[in-house]
Amino acid sequence: MRTTLNNYLLPNLGSDNSSRLNLHQWIQSNRFSSVELVGNCWHLEAYSESELYATFTPDFQRFAFSSFETFSLAGLEVEKCSSTGWPLLKLYYSAFFAAHALTRATGNGHVNLNSKAVKAVNDYIAILGGDDVLSSGSYKVSIREKYSGVFLILEPSSEGSGVHDTFWRYFSAYLDAIATEAVDDALPSASSFVRETSALKSCINEKSNSGVWFSAIRNAINYRHEFDCWLPNDKKSKPRNLNFSSQLGDTDTMEASLNERQDELIRLINLSTYLASLNHQLILRVQGSVGGNADFSRKWRRLNAIMAPK
Repeated sequence: MRTTLNNYLLPNLGSDNSSRLNLHQWIQSNRFSSVELVGNCWHLEAYSESELYATFTPDFQRFAFSSFETFSLAGLEVEKCSSTGWPLLKLYYSAFFAAHALTRATGNGHVNLNSKAVKAVNDYIAILGGDDVLSSGSYKVSIREKYSGVFLILEPSSEGSGVHDTFWRYFSAYLDAIATEAVDDALPSASSFVRETSALKSCINEKSNSGVWFSAIRNAINYRHEFDCWLPNDKKSKPRNLNFSSQLGDTDTMEASLNERQDELIRLINLSTYLASLNHQLILRVQGSVGGNADFSRKWRRLNAIMAPK
């Protein structure tokens, strides 16, 4: 999967030349030259193509690094405390952060626009005498290149129930879209990429009676304390005997693990490990691209040193 994804990474992702503005700050700073409402989507034309691309780096970095940290902590808690409840939730969050990192790395994302960003857009519209009003809330964001320039697209998002269910629905649609793009671009790896994204999407969603499976299993463990995950539990209970791998792997050899459907906890572990591993591969790809002296690489080395077993 990572080979195909490399074709869609933003230019200069993680580079020191990247703007220090994140996406919200870019909007708040009025770094757009026009605003147009097309259907239900807002099109913000960028003054600078490279500056817009660069605004995705700060969020990519924080999500990518937090995914690695969270995955590492899950393994440490199992090893040191024989705990299972919190490690399972940490595995889930490592995947949640990883999926956010992946979307940002390719110039996409699911964001909640704050009041300052909304005000900046509406003030711009008002100055020009427009009547349209951008509302606060959840948006699907993407970069679109047109003949006249490069635009940030904001599309209202109302699918799902709750932050996590909504995000995984968005991420599943994102996987479909990027797989279709790989086919349209006639990439040599397109057929395997379609198979891999389909397996990932199915593992996230299948066999749930209450929304997205991945979000539902998190709720079952976190809020209803199901699956006997929390201490003190019986030493012979299934969670106490789960095989928690603290090792990130190569996603090219992990696709079969996404087919697990019989045991929900193993499925959670496999899915989380897959996404966290994909995130790790993405970090290494960016590190190799920007060089060892880049701020991204220095922070990555510091994080590795902090999380290394003592």
